Amino acid sequence: MLSFFQKIFTVQFETETIILRLEAAINQLKESVAEWVDPILLGATDVKRVFLSPKAVEEVLPGKTIIQDWAPYKPLESNPEKLVRQELIWMVDDKEEPRIISLGTAPYRVPFGTGYHLLNIDIFGKHFPRVRNQFLAQIQQRTSTLKGPVYCVLSFESSMWHDMLSFCQTALGLHIDREH
Repeated sequence: MLSFFQKIFTVQFETETIILRLEAAINQLKESVAEWVDPILLGATDVKRVFLSPKAVEEVLPGKTIIQDWAPYKPLESNPEKLVRQELIWMVDDKEEPRIISLGTAPYRVPFGTGYHLLNIDIFGKHFPRVRNQFLAQIQQRTSTLKGPVYCVLSFESSMWHDMLSFCQTALGLHIDREH
């Protein structure tokens, strides 16, 4: 069910290198006002209201489902409450009329090599410039406290695969490590 709605790929980067590339990409996008809308970090009190809003459920969430780290959650009152207890970063492009919603996990150590961390980012919505902005903001939020190598598993609307691949390669110098 997941692959029908979302495309998933993994990129690998060194935190110290990506920080500079993130700043450059964000600054370049901010210079073009039409390209950048600041992602809004949601607090726990806003999560349930935004994620359970009829607009988000009907128009943004794939299959009317919250997907976090490959696990599907129906938009029921109890599920956002469960997810808020995790150390997720919740972002939207607009609190009242969201077109893009994203969830980012706290990085956790993985045994791929010395010092590796894994970061999962799930982005919902179909407007590529705002999806790209959420991706950049999610990475920026987490890399500020990391050092060393990171695997980032990114999930997004499958129709944007070529745009996201091109952006990752040209603006950030990243290459797909794995595609799912």
